[in-house]
Amino acid sequence: MKEKDLLNIVNPLYVYDSERIISQYNRLTNAFSSVKNLKLNYAAKALSNITILRLMNSLGSGLDTVSIQEVKLGLLAGFKPESIIFTPNGVSLEEIEEASALGVRINIDVFLYASEILFETAKNFKNLDFIDFGSGFKVPYKEGDIETNVEELGNKLSTRFNDFCKDYGKELTLAFEPGKFLVSEAGYFLAKVNVVKQTTSTVFASVDSGFNHLIRP
Repeated sequence: MKEKDLLNIVNPLYVYDSERIISQYNRLTNAFSSVKNLKLNYAAKALSNITILRLMNSLGSGLDTVSIQEVKLGLLAGFKPESIIFTPNGVSLEEIEEASALGVRINIDVFLYASEILFETAKNFKNLDFIDFGSGFKVPYKEGDIETNVEELGNKLSTRFNDFCKDYGKELTLAFEPGKFLVSEAGYFLAKVNVVKQTTSTVFASVDSGFNHLIRP
């Protein structure tokens, strides 16, 4: 979008950079390029805008959901039921049954934090198809913030995962559920300045928005 185009739009609104999202998606997949089977399941809770969901679907991502509403949004965005994982946390049995009836995959998450603990646990299950490491990739909120070096992580974890598959005797799929990592640096919030006030020490710009549009930092 060019600067002149901003003069003809209705404010306030959110704008997301699809090229930035695609770049982050490719960066993550490239970091684990030595893994034969890799699956990313976008965490819908990070940003459930249906256009963003459609973009993720077009990239080949699956969808990680935590509510029946997110499940239905995913289906509306074009995800196949088998590409949607429903991770219930404190929801009713009726909601789980509804998600199951829609044909999505139900994930009862154990929340294991260290990869070695996960590998140690996984070897006790003989018919696994994938190991899901969830997400938790750190992203910078401002200049100088710590962020996950996914290239280094990809190199080290890929080697460990491939070694595990050899010992396990089966090529498993390495799965992740990235959310903020894919979309947090792609969003912009546009507002229009209505009034500019000058005081002796400060210039105030009043815009056509408020904290109601910025609930989460």
